[in-house]
Amino acid sequence: MKRLFFRAWDSPTLTTFLSLGVRIGGLLVVTPLLVTRFSAAEISVWYLFSSVIALCNLVDLGFAPTFSRLASFCMAGASDISDFRPGQNRSGAGQPNWELMGRLYRTMRLIYLLLAGVQVALLATFGSLSIARVVQQLPDPALGWKVWGIVVVAAAVNFAGSRYSSCLLGMYKVATVNRWTTLWGGIGIIGAIGSLFLGGGLLGLVVSFQGAQLIGTLCLRSLLRREEHGIYRRFTGLTFDRSVMQAAWPPAWRSAINIAGSTGVAQGISVIYAQMSDPHSLANFLLTQRAIVAITGLSQAPFYAHLPLFATLRAAGRLEELAAKTARSMERALFAFVLACVAVGLFANPVLALLHSNAVLLAGPFWGGWCIVYFLERHHAMHAQIYCTTNHIPFYVPVSISGAVNLLACMLLFPTYGIWAVVLSHAGSNALINNWWNVKISLGSLPRRVRKLYLRSFLYPALALAVGLAVIW
Repeated sequence: MKRLFFRAWDSPTLTTFLSLGVRIGGLLVVTPLLVTRFSAAEISVWYLFSSVIALCNLVDLGFAPTFSRLASFCMAGASDISDFRPGQNRSGAGQPNWELMGRLYRTMRLIYLLLAGVQVALLATFGSLSIARVVQQLPDPALGWKVWGIVVVAAAVNFAGSRYSSCLLGMYKVATVNRWTTLWGGIGIIGAIGSLFLGGGLLGLVVSFQGAQLIGTLCLRSLLRREEHGIYRRFTGLTFDRSVMQAAWPPAWRSAINIAGSTGVAQGISVIYAQMSDPHSLANFLLTQRAIVAITGLSQAPFYAHLPLFATLRAAGRLEELAAKTARSMERALFAFVLACVAVGLFANPVLALLHSNAVLLAGPFWGGWCIVYFLERHHAMHAQIYCTTNHIPFYVPVSISGAVNLLACMLLFPTYGIWAVVLSHAGSNALINNWWNVKISLGSLPRRVRKLYLRSFLYPALALAVGLAVIW
């Protein structure tokens, strides 16, 4: 039993599930309290705050996953971290390259301080304009704006601290990061529950969650400074290292476009819908969107928890091992997604009805259609991550096209199809290219003899999803 406990304690997958599980569990507890104690306008403001923050986090420009991947290359002993596509012959020496890691970290510190300033400016301007209409519908708009000010400041501080998690994850300290994420996530949830019971309103909810995030950022800083006998304490100062930026900038800005074309577009649709709907309809939509996003985050744990390992395997030239591990992780992630979708589709609204909720899940065929769209998106997104371990990011062109098509189609279809425009535009834009092209180039980066591993990882979960949705309908 003791051995099993410590194995789970150090498992990237299990600790990722634990971290995300605490967030989802907190959501399951906080949401019923929120939807029964807040008005429709307050529910809309709370979820819209999250959407705007997610949009403004795009100012990261793709540096978070890129820096984490480059840190993994440094841990593999690489001296050149620019490109690991087939034929480049740049396998690492196997021992960490701390000199290069130091240059990488000093550059990260400079970049994130600059970007945090840009984020504050965007939240104060674009963010404020985006939420103005909904905030004015609150019983006390002045309080709503004060709460928004707290959100802006806390988000900027947490954003500047993103370099700590990037380095730790790049060193494959996934389990360590997850354990602390679980702790401060739990603190935030307990604070939020207490605030809702005591009538703290939006202010109490924001202080609870943002305060916990600030504690988490400080914890990650302390963890990183203790790694490898305190070697990161010696990486002082701010540096703009040209060779590091030459390796980081091309994949970073392309990753930023990829994120904008997926997460950014999804949150952008929330902002667009907020301008077209009444508070009650908006609350239902944002609650449903939050549910699918939460499921996506939880289910991706078996795959995304190992991204640093995948990058290290690519840098070390161990491609057959990379294929075996990614195919197995992908299958587990998709099965987890299916299970969560079916459970939410069956039980969410009956539970909300018992609680006399002021918002409901958009269930039935709409939920089923959205689950299918996100299932296909999760599949091609994981294949994209496999190819990204080469540090070559070619997805920005198709993602830009599909993102623009998604937004435009949603606006054009909304007057005729209403909320179904969200699903139709999302499905059509992905089917245009992303659903198949990402898979094609991912498989092309691996030896031909291992590509059949990925067939099972898609077909079995897809069959399970079909059966599950048939039960729901």
